Amino acid sequence: MKTALPCLVTRLENTNELRFATLPATIHAAGFPVRKWNREQAGIEDVSKIGLKGSPTAVSKVFGPTPRDEKAEMLEFDASSLRDVSLKLLHEIFARHPTLEADLLMETAS
Repeated sequence: MKTALPCLVTRLENTNELRFATLPATIHAAGFPVRKWNREQAGIEDVSKIGLKGSPTAVSKVFGPTPRDEKAEMLEFDASSLRDVSLKLLHEIFARHPTLEADLLMETAS
């Protein structure tokens, strides 16, 4: 995925089940050094302008979402193009929620 900055990417907690790296990939990653940066190396001139306190927005509360009862489901499609996958995904969504398609069409008509 590519986009211009600034951008906001969000996701719901438990959107997907955790997938763990394979043992060879974990061993390979363990060989890389961890870089530690100080304020100067990171290019931070004024620490009051970073983090939650430095946010230009008015943050009144920070919280995690409440856990959902339903679990995320991984759908697999045998399709060669993004268009085919998108159409199959929409078909699956409309099959599970029969009134959704009509509701969306009503909203766009008004």
